[in-house]
Amino acid sequence: MSMLTAISGFALAMATFCLSASKGILRALLSPYIGGRVARYQALAGYLVPCLLGFLVIKSIVSNQTSFFGVFVIGVCWFILIMAGLSAFVTELVDEQRRDTLNEMTLMATTDELTGLPNRRTFIERAELELSRTERGSPDLWMLMVDVDNFKEINDTEGHAMGDKVLKIIAQTLKSSIRQIDAVGRLGGEEFAILLPDTPLEGTQRVAESIRRNIESEHIKGWTDTYGAVTISIGVAKAVPNETFQSLLNKADEALYASKSAGRNVVSFY
Repeated sequence: MSMLTAISGFALAMATFCLSASKGILRALLSPYIGGRVARYQALAGYLVPCLLGFLVIKSIVSNQTSFFGVFVIGVCWFILIMAGLSAFVTELVDEQRRDTLNEMTLMATTDELTGLPNRRTFIERAELELSRTERGSPDLWMLMVDVDNFKEINDTEGHAMGDKVLKIIAQTLKSSIRQIDAVGRLGGEEFAILLPDTPLEGTQRVAESIRRNIESEHIKGWTDTYGAVTISIGVAKAVPNETFQSLLNKADEALYASKSAGRNVVSFY
């Protein structure tokens, strides 16, 4: 009767699994991914090991060798510990890979691939956050629009590989020329933007001129030793309360146009 009960219980369990195959336990067990494989190994071991240990117990009872019962108890304890440990190890390994993949995807979505700077979308999100602070009476916020002078000539003269090299060096120079609380991003092409929160006018003027000089003095092998210094033009605008990102960008862009009209390699304020 007990054997019939065990078989019936097993059949009922399998029927329940099959009824939920589309989204239940059976689907997880049959999954081709690591979680499914681990579950199948655990299910197989979960049946075979207790059956083997149960056989030893029955054999010990039949032969009146009670020492086998102690082996059964110890074996079950070790089996549970090993199963739990292996499951935790594999799960953590898979979850670590998942976290690494997620971090890589996040980095790809928020970073400019060429320069390593925040991309346009990420920079806009940071700018909108800083603009919301100005609505609450936060100190001055400035935006710098930076454009590489005559960048097309670099591409046309030495090719796009040299153009990419110039952009990378400029990006690193911009990043090293600002504070940790500031933000720099690549808006696209040869255009960069910088946010200077909590900065007075004199400090903004000093930072902008420092950036312009740093770029002009940067040695770029294969270009500056033959064609001269790479320069940038900068347009600067101050945010006002309740201003949108696009409005502030337009003002900085207008100031940048003034720098271009003044002969380039110039800092202009809106």
